[in-house]
Amino acid sequence: GFLSLLSILGAGVGKIIRRQGGVRAFSRWFMGALLMAGLLSGCGPLGEAPWPSEETPPPGTPAAASGLEQPVGVVTPSPTPTAPKPPAPPTPGPVPTPRPLILPSAEEVRKQTAHWKVFEDPELGLRFRYPAEYEIRIQPISRQQGGLSIDRPTLDPHWGEIREIFIGMRVFLLEGKDPRLTTPEGLETWVRELPEGENPIPGGGPIRVVEKLQVGGRPAFVIQEPLWPGDSPKVQSLIVIGKERVLWISLGDTMYLNPERAEKLWPQQMIWLATLEVIR
Repeated sequence: GFLSLLSILGAGVGKIIRRQGGVRAFSRWFMGALLMAGLLSGCGPLGEAPWPSEETPPPGTPAAASGLEQPVGVVTPSPTPTAPKPPAPPTPGPVPTPRPLILPSAEEVRKQTAHWKVFEDPELGLRFRYPAEYEIRIQPISRQQGGLSIDRPTLDPHWGEIREIFIGMRVFLLEGKDPRLTTPEGLETWVRELPEGENPIPGGGPIRVVEKLQVGGRPAFVIQEPLWPGDSPKVQSLIVIGKERVLWISLGDTMYLNPERAEKLWPQQMIWLATLEVIR
């Protein structure tokens, strides 16, 4: 609006001076025109922007309290952002209940093993009976350790011809009496300190001792061990302590991940354990 008025003024300056009696009259008229232009355009005198009211501060103006303690224009500092909290560790899954190791009576063992074969090896220091349809394979692992497997060839619909394992074990040769093998805590230490490549557990552990009992007249520990490195102890095994030998026997879910297969073999494995003798 102000620029439009200026163009009108420029065109009519000469006429006003002639009709209104000179420069003084024109000056009064010009000041009035400027005031009217400022009111119409929303600007103050001489084109200055109007001062903002206290009720509605313009956007971007920092808030400031009234009074002498708080100078005008001081910006309130924003709070320092806090570092995000680390995520909570995952809750460990439930530990499966171990299968109870209940050996059958001597009479039941005689009935069930009437047609089983007898295995005896003085060097390994073992004697036991096993089902006639299975075979025994012995494999050296190291100077202080050997493997023994009771298995048979079978045809699997998914994997083809495989060896179906009935019992798998490792036999550790002891050079002398080891006091660690008398308590659950000592057994855990012994397992953890086995050399790499000789430890039946991938990654070296950990294990969880569930129970201590007697098998074949020798002290034995029921343990739970991880199936894969980094897993929690879940699958069940048995460690039997002899005078010169330690047997690490895989049972149930360690051999068969199929629960139905493990459930079917478990009674036969208990019969086999009842025939086991550690003679060294």
